[in-house]
Amino acid sequence: MECGWITTEVGRQPWIVYQNMRVSEAVTDTRAASLWAMFGVVVLVHVLVLGAFLGVLVKMSRRWRLADEGALAGAEAEDLEGDTPYGPRPLATTGGRERDPGSDRGDE
Repeated sequence: MECGWITTEVGRQPWIVYQNMRVSEAVTDTRAASLWAMFGVVVLVHVLVLGAFLGVLVKMSRRWRLADEGALAGAEAEDLEGDTPYGPRPLATTGGRERDPGSDRGDE
C-alpha cells in the first residue's frame, strides 16, 4: 500500500504546481558525486546511531547480569523471583505432576 502511494505521488509530481512551474524548472542540477556524498553521510550517521544503540544495550545487559549475580550470591533464587517474575510459574496441582514451564503440551 505504501509503495503504491509513493508511486502515485512521484508519478504525478506534487512538487510541480500545475501551469505555474514546469518539470524542467523543478529538476535540480546537482551532480551525481555530491548526491552520493550526501547519501554516504546519511548512511554513516545511521551506522553511528546503530553502533551507539548496540553499545548501550550491551552495557545495560552486562550491568544487569552482574547485578543479578551479586543478588544471587546473597539470597536464594526463589526470593528474587518473588518480586519480579520472569514468566508463568508451573501449576501446583494436588496429586498430579508439575508441568515443565518451557513445554507447551501437557501430555509429555
